[in-house]
Amino acid sequence: MRKLQTILLATDFRPASHEAAKAATKLASAFNSRIALLHAIEPVLGWPVALQEKEKEGPVRELAADLSAPHVEVAESSIVVGPPVNTILAKANEVDADLIVIGAGDRTGAFKFSGGTTAVAVIQHATQPVLAVRPGDPAPTFKKILCPVDQSGASGRGLRNAIRLARALGGEVIALTVVPEVSWLTAAVETGQFNDALKEYDAKWREDFAAFVAAAPAQDVKVTTEI
Repeated sequence: MRKLQTILLATDFRPASHEAAKAATKLASAFNSRIALLHAIEPVLGWPVALQEKEKEGPVRELAADLSAPHVEVAESSIVVGPPVNTILAKANEVDADLIVIGAGDRTGAFKFSGGTTAVAVIQHATQPVLAVRPGDPAPTFKKILCPVDQSGASGRGLRNAIRLARALGGEVIALTVVPEVSWLTAAVETGQFNDALKEYDAKWREDFAAFVAAAPAQDVKVTTEI
């Protein structure tokens, strides 16, 4: 995550999108970011594009006004008819977004949740960080941020972003690593040890994890660890 100057909020006006809008507003307020609002419409065969866009002008205008109410800058709001995933990815690059915020599916029962194909595809293909917000309680407060890491470069960026969010929003970070279950041969190759290779592998993973977390710029943010 860069300076979080621009947040792209992609909405389809379903419950998850309402929760995503709340999260985007919270982040924009904390980081003094501007929001670019996008509603991507799946094309309907035989229905003129202009009519599809016209139908959503009112809801988009109302959402932009709601976002602006708590003194959040809405840099632009747009309605685009086209494949939602491609449209969201293209708009994120067009506005140079630092973060994409999107609603993530629907609850299908008391304890069941479906992630939503558009959100999953955006997460998989976006070059920017993506915050996918699911509908219902609990709403995102960013007070406790679980950050799973594997000591890779990507998880290092994830941990730094988690710390930045926690610092801005008064939260804390739990850094979690999972020691992989590997064969004796893999452990021996990784550690260069034949005797007690699995034990050595476990010890090395834990040592690397401790050094990895210690190197993160936590400063005034509470970071706890779990293995």
